[in-house]
Amino acid sequence: MIIKHETKPLFSNVSISNCLCKIVLIVDDNDYNLFTLERKCRRRGWEVIKAYNGKECIEKVLLHEKQGKKCQPGFCKGIRLILMDVDMPIMNGIEATIHLQKMMQTKEISPMNIVGCSAFETKQDIAEGLKAGMKDYITKPVLDAKLDEVLKLFN
Repeated sequence: MIIKHETKPLFSNVSISNCLCKIVLIVDDNDYNLFTLERKCRRRGWEVIKAYNGKECIEKVLLHEKQGKKCQPGFCKGIRLILMDVDMPIMNGIEATIHLQKMMQTKEISPMNIVGCSAFETKQDIAEGLKAGMKDYITKPVLDAKLDEVLKLFN
């Protein structure tokens, strides 16, 4: 299931719509899910970064930004998309999404799209993810067609 949500740029003066970066950060505490999504994304031409929980996700985003890997014309090394699991230890995906959204609003980090990727599929679960700032929400198991739609939407 894919729930389409707001896909406009996060800031009026910063647009990721012209970005050509194909870097996805996959956040999941399950090794099999990470392996499967990584393989599928790499086959579709995406570079993959992995994190095992929301805290590690934020740390990897900050490290990526600190290294100057941002989306810039002629130098696309920014994280374009985060596929965020919801139920994880240390910091869950909802908490991490809220934190990342605040960091984007204060321009501490570059804008990036966060898509929920979880086995939680009730309307309440999806609404909670979208309210936190996820741009879309897909459910597990992630079928190839669903992943293709999300990657195309945010590419």
